Amino acid sequence: MLNQGFSLETPAPGSRRLATGWLLLALGSLVIGGLFTLLIVMSRTPGIQDIFPWVDFFHTALVVHVDLTVLVWFLSFAGVFWSFNSTENCSACGWGALYLCLAGTAVITL
Repeated sequence: MLNQGFSLETPAPGSRRLATGWLLLALGSLVIGGLFTLLIVMSRTPGIQDIFPWVDFFHTALVVHVDLTVLVWFLSFAGVFWSFNSTENCSACGWGALYLCLAGTAVITL
């Protein structure tokens, strides 16, 4: 029989801060993706659809919405789990990965 629990030990403070950063990226991607949902709906609403400046706005906003709410969210949660399970050996690598993902998310959004 297995007598061991399946719980992780409390992570180090540096790992906890890094995991918080990844979690904030995940939540931010869901919020921005939700705003793009509103833009998608408005781009198909008669009367309002003439406000949007480019022709193929619906498809562009749909791609950005899916990228943010699926790809960035899954990547961010993978970062949360890896941060909880990592050591303090190369914390600069973890922060570098988070900053690269933040920059990539900004590029996707713009």
